[in-house]
Amino acid sequence: GDQEGWTTLGISASQVTGGNFRIISGGCDPHVISPDNLGLGLTWIQKVYVKVKNGSSSTAARIYFQTDSNPSFSQASSVLFTVTANDSVFQTYEIDMSTNANWTGTLKRLRLDIPDQGDSSGSEILIDRIAVGESGNRPNIVSGGVKVA
Repeated sequence: GDQEGWTTLGISASQVTGGNFRIISGGCDPHVISPDNLGLGLTWIQKVYVKVKNGSSSTAARIYFQTDSNPSFSQASSVLFTVTANDSVFQTYEIDMSTNANWTGTLKRLRLDIPDQGDSSGSEILIDRIAVGESGNRPNIVSGGVKVA
């Protein structure tokens, strides 16, 4: 498998297997980061869709974003969302990014923190898809080429 340019931090192990990006949390604040310079104009894009199986006990996840005018990851450029803890199946979460006033301009990068807070050492997180602007229900076809696995 290929991570498609996505990188990890706070992860003790990661691999692409069975079409999913499998990560094992190394503790607090594990996250995956998209390739840079995605170049997506956000004028008509309001949603990000994340299809994931959360093996941690946390119900909090967060999407951070960088734009041409806000080129750093920060709480001010993020949206918190709720996920199912200790999930046995994949869930698709629809995150309304337009709730954050900084979601404007051109998207450079995304970062997914799952779980967002707390010690999740050893927890397995399986990411099937991160889609910007469309649900990504079609296999591995995602707006702007942003995909995992």
